[in-house]
Amino acid sequence: SVPSLSSCLPSSPVNCSPTPGNKSPNSSMRRSASSSFVHHDKEDFTLEELEMIDGDEILYDSESVEPFVTTASIPWLTGTAVNPLLRAVYLKKLNPMNEVTLVVPWLTEESDQKSLYSTPFKNPEEQEAHIREWLKSNVSFDEDGSRFEIKIIFYEARYLPSFLSIFPMGDILDSIFTQNNDCLGEEEEREGDVCILEEPEHLNYFNVKMRESFPSSSSLSSLQSSSTPSSWRAKFKHVIGIIHTNYKAYAATLVADLLLSPVMGYMNSIVVRAHCHKIIKLSDVLQVFAPEKELVKNVHGIREEFLIEGRRRATVLMKSKKETKPNNEASSKILSNVRKPMIYFIGKLVLAKGLDQLLKYQALYHEKHGEFFPIDIYGSGPDQKDIEQKYQQGVKVSSASSSDEVPLPAQFKGRVDHFDLRGDQYSIFVNPSTSEVLCTTTAEATAMGKFVILPKHPSNTFFESFPNCLFYDTPETFISQLDFAISESLSMSNKLIRSHLLPSPLSPLSSHPLSWEAATLRLIESAGISKREEARRVRLGRNKLDDRCATFWVSLSTRVVQMKMFKIFDPDVDQYSKT
Repeated sequence: SVPSLSSCLPSSPVNCSPTPGNKSPNSSMRRSASSSFVHHDKEDFTLEELEMIDGDEILYDSESVEPFVTTASIPWLTGTAVNPLLRAVYLKKLNPMNEVTLVVPWLTEESDQKSLYSTPFKNPEEQEAHIREWLKSNVSFDEDGSRFEIKIIFYEARYLPSFLSIFPMGDILDSIFTQNNDCLGEEEEREGDVCILEEPEHLNYFNVKMRESFPSSSSLSSLQSSSTPSSWRAKFKHVIGIIHTNYKAYAATLVADLLLSPVMGYMNSIVVRAHCHKIIKLSDVLQVFAPEKELVKNVHGIREEFLIEGRRRATVLMKSKKETKPNNEASSKILSNVRKPMIYFIGKLVLAKGLDQLLKYQALYHEKHGEFFPIDIYGSGPDQKDIEQKYQQGVKVSSASSSDEVPLPAQFKGRVDHFDLRGDQYSIFVNPSTSEVLCTTTAEATAMGKFVILPKHPSNTFFESFPNCLFYDTPETFISQLDFAISESLSMSNKLIRSHLLPSPLSPLSSHPLSWEAATLRLIESAGISKREEARRVRLGRNKLDDRCATFWVSLSTRVVQMKMFKIFDPDVDQYSKT
């Protein structure tokens, strides 16, 4: 029988307060649960569980990951394409003897590829070659190239513009086991050890094996699963889900009906609980999924070249600080440089990123200084035309008549790799977004030693320890932080360094947490489950709850309900049917 929705939710809240522990990167990969693996207060365990002799042992070694499964792929330079790829590569670097497989979407429709990639690929092999070339161009690697000996396999997928996302067009597990038999067993006993699902909710919203792509409404009733989708937990001994995106918040912005946001939240909880043994949230802005098996940890890093650029800027800064006399030649140039864009934003051009907030800040800046601050905006997205129009129309200012709006000194530069903006042309990065979970471009700008102006928000907590990150909580404090960053940037270019005000350059020690080496160790530290934790889960019946959720969700797959649910969020689903 199929369990009801209510049976898939915990009957009582679970106390999951973290217990501080040793976070030394030199400790054993099979480190004890007395370190950062402990995510419960002692009173959560029984005396028998606390006294378990082997309770600190970790059930599965999270260093030995076979497939990484994600929802996007290079050449789409989005976080869910770049970060899983680099995570797989650096885990391979950490232990070259381990097999690592990256599972990425293959867009079956040429129109979808043109929307995201500009130039479509003829086949998956051609795209795989492009991915490997991107790695060689963007990541420092050993001369023998051993760091890149990861396996890449594809699953069929479609891009849905209304969701700005790629969705699988079948059972991903079937693709993995069909293409990866050598590593994952024979046909009759296909099972893996450790699997990482990047965006587990996204991967499994509509994870059904379909005979065709998104069907028209007339064919919804004829859609059948040729085989029942399997729970990832049933096929792998340990499944780690890494949550990238706040889909609950996106549901509130994509759909007019506010009730759909909590519906999306419950759906997320059921899907993630059904498929994951351990859940890692990139920041605390995300919803609660399964409190007894989730934690907050930044397991993302950035490419090494950003750290190298940061060290270069630090060297220049330290050299400038030794300048004791004004540089008259530089002083004569400073006024001509004031109006040159030193400020930039880079990211997906959607209104949810907070670019509309910058319009309000521009008006306030003009009220204070009698001029707007110039800004270059990089990126592309579905709201690009709307955003460009708003900036071209400008904002009303107190010095103008009530009917006049003053255009803004903003230039839209298109989509580029963030590393192309290295150097000293830009010294200030602003990111007003509060819709992020953990912003990669913020980490990259921080590593490059630029001033980074951010709102105080749970998604930005990780960056609070970095001296070049400036935080605001009101429009007025945004202006104050921007004034400070502009003043210091101009004095830096003029070699008149006020060393008591400038943040200290990032040392190798302080910048190390931004690296992929550090992020990989954080992943290993966070992903395990101790025997003590597992005993507690069994006693409380949480594993049975997970099984009920899996049975419930799979039952929806076989009844085509998932596709009908999809139409709630995207009424225009008919346009994606095959012709």
